[in-house]
Amino acid sequence: MAYSNLSIIRPPQVSSSWTADDYLGALRVRFSIGRNRYRIKPGLYRLGRAGKDSEVLVTANYKLSFDLLRKNLSGLDAWILVLDTYGINVWCAAGKGTFGSDELIRQVKESQLDLYVSHRRLIVPQLGAPGVSAPPESRGDSPGRLEPEARRR
Repeated sequence: MAYSNLSIIRPPQVSSSWTADDYLGALRVRFSIGRNRYRIKPGLYRLGRAGKDSEVLVTANYKLSFDLLRKNLSGLDAWILVLDTYGINVWCAAGKGTFGSDELIRQVKESQLDLYVSHRRLIVPQLGAPGVSAPPESRGDSPGRLEPEARRR
């Protein structure tokens, strides 16, 4: 990749600890207050001291899903790749088709993930797996690439 294409902005750093605003926001959405607006910006986030060999976990841009993931990763160094699911959680977004291969590929490219990690492993939530496909040769330990929905049919 040419140096002119390099981003000088590092992915935002996030903590596994929740703030008072995070707890208050979680309480609000549990009571359906502002649930449709409780989102985080899609893209790549750095948790802890994530580096080239750190794992990449994928989630939806529903902020409660993002917050629960980062809270459960306490003590780990990892990258969190957030897909644009229009503020819908992973399970519902997979059912609607917004948490899928096309969006995953788009975010991998848009976030320039290859500049930050040296591997091709993505950890996708089990509830989101129905929306994501990979060719047979990329399942398991062999490197491969995700296949967009349109090419799969």
